[in-house]
This record gives sequence, C-alpha cells and structure tokens, in this order.
Amino acid sequence: MHHYTKYFIITLAAVALGIFFWPEFSSASYNQLTSSLDRLIISAGKNFPEKDGQILFTIACGIIPIIHFGLLKLTGKRSIKDNAFILLTLIISGIVLWELYIFNKILTLSSRNYDLKNMDTNTHFMISQDDLNPELFFTLGIIFGAILVVFRYKRLLKNKR
Repeated sequence: MHHYTKYFIITLAAVALGIFFWPEFSSASYNQLTSSLDRLIISAGKNFPEKDGQILFTIACGIIPIIHFGLLKLTGKRSIKDNAFILLTLIISGIVLWELYIFNKILTLSSRNYDLKNMDTNTHFMISQDDLNPELFFTLGIIFGAILVVFRYKRLLKNKR
C-alpha cells in the first residue's frame, strides 16, 4: 500500500508540473514555428484549443508516473538504473515525437511560405491554433516510449529463461 500512496503523490506532483509548465510548452511550440517561418501568424482558435491542450498536456505529465509504476510491476525491475532508463525513455520519446511534429509542421508550412516569397513583403499567412496539437504528439511519444520499454524488457526476460 505504501508504494501506491507514493505513486499517487508523485502523480499529483506531475499533474501540478503539467499545469505549471503548460504555458512554457505551448509558447515553445509556437515560438519554434514562428521563428522558423517569418511570415507565419498563429491566430487564436475558436474552439478553445488552449484549454484542451492544457488538459491533454497535464494528463500526459500525470500518466508518466502511472506508466512508470506499471512498467516496473510488469518487468519486475527495481534497480536505480532500470528506473532511470524507464523514466528517461518515457520523457525523451515524448520530447522527440513533439519535436518531430514541430519539424514536420515547419517543413509543411515552409513550402507554403515559399509560394509567398514572390509576393509583397507584407503578405503573411495565418494558421489557427485549432490546427496545431503539439501536446497530442507529446502524449503519443510517452505512449510510444512505454511500448519501447515493454519490448526491450520482454526480449531480455525471454533471453534469461
């Protein structure tokens, strides 16, 4: 029971960190896009994506300890090295998939920006926040990281038998 209480408190702390870091995450996502594309304007969406994005990002941060605990139970690993590997795999895979999404958006939008090069220098193109979901790809990256950990330890457990 002690482990469940510990992970419950850690999960609440991760949710609080998700709420706290949401503004930095969203502004980092939008700044990467607008700094790479000088004619891009990100408009406010009509469906309140900021709130939806904050909820999804907070859930993604909150599921990291839950997935970590589940993977520890599944694999039976308890060493500090295994704990660090699982945690870093989850976080790094979330960040990598998020950055790949941003890079893909930059490439996609830069082809549109290239079409505008021959136009007036005051011409900009606008994209709605409804079309951007960087928090979704962060969440998918965490889930992908969990799958990677399962495959890695499943292979190691089969080799030991």
